[in-house]
Amino acid sequence: EWLSLGFNFLSGSLPSTIANLKDLEYMSVKRNQLTGGFMLGLLDIEGLVHIHLDQNLFDGEIPWSRIQMLPKLETIGLNGNQFSGTLPNGMEF
Repeated sequence: EWLSLGFNFLSGSLPSTIANLKDLEYMSVKRNQLTGGFMLGLLDIEGLVHIHLDQNLFDGEIPWSRIQMLPKLETIGLNGNQFSGTLPNGMEF
């Protein structure tokens, strides 16, 4: 399944029900005005291959230890937000 909502002038936070999309492989909400922290429910979707949250207003800590546990993840786009923290040494996808 693909969820592509980029470039739509969306605002507010992502609904927690996105985590119910257990067959989701690709998710893009880039270039909107979405707010809130990194949605931890996304990390329960083990089939995610691509996550693009770029160019929004997301903030808070990035849960790197949980992100690294996604077995199929190839790309994650987080630039252009207000996330905090540092990238762990040796992190690979």
